[in-house]
Amino acid sequence: MIKSRTSLRKTKINIYDILICLCVAIILVVASIFFYYYRQSNKNEEKQQSYLEYYLIDGVPVQKKFKDIYLQNSDFIGWITIDDTVIDYPVMQTIDDEEYYLRRDFNKEYNIGGTLFIDKESSYKMPSDNIIMYGHHMHNGTMFKGLLKYEDEDYYKEHKYITFNTLNGNATYEIIAAYRTHIFSEESTEFKYYEFHNAFSTEEYNDFISNSKNLTPYKIETDAEWGDKLLTLSTCAYHTSNGRYVVVAKRIEHTDIDTTKKPLEIITTENE
Repeated sequence: MIKSRTSLRKTKINIYDILICLCVAIILVVASIFFYYYRQSNKNEEKQQSYLEYYLIDGVPVQKKFKDIYLQNSDFIGWITIDDTVIDYPVMQTIDDEEYYLRRDFNKEYNIGGTLFIDKESSYKMPSDNIIMYGHHMHNGTMFKGLLKYEDEDYYKEHKYITFNTLNGNATYEIIAAYRTHIFSEESTEFKYYEFHNAFSTEEYNDFISNSKNLTPYKIETDAEWGDKLLTLSTCAYHTSNGRYVVVAKRIEHTDIDTTKKPLEIITTENE
């Protein structure tokens, strides 16, 4: 009789153990299924957000966040920011008069500090292999004077990244070179950073990178290879006649508008 009761208790305990294991197993299965669908949902959301919404303004695709500023001035092509610095400015381009904003502000009024601009050979749309952006070395510390701080390696280490968002998309760049140079005569065969916009061979691209690296006074591990898109920032420097200070960065992240999708709105201005 005692053995029978003991056996019954053991049977009950075994049943309880089995039920607990089953419950745990069911919970784990349900949790796994939930996690799977949660991840799939996030992936679908990421796919849906892998492009930027845009307006079509006078035939020009303009990403959503730049609609209002572009309507104020259609020479506007983007915005550059370097975190924890004063560099946080609009960027312009005028193909017919490359230096139009050299002494003009965003509103086209005279201003000694001008507005940042890219040269006529640079393309933010394609983009070109190298986009060259110019800005004044202002004694009050504004515009591109801050670029000269990259002569200090510690400063470089704390400010490696540049954000350059254009009408066509958003991009992050990582600095790969920073150096002093100057403008050479037309006859000179010296390295002229300001003439490089597109490479027609690996050798041509690598030549620009190696020259920029060699001129940088400290070692920057990050490199670039043909196919990487570049951004070159240029300002005056006073170490020599026609001196320049240059910062070169490569694109490491970007998200673009998708013009195969319908624009949010088609806008025609009075100036068309």
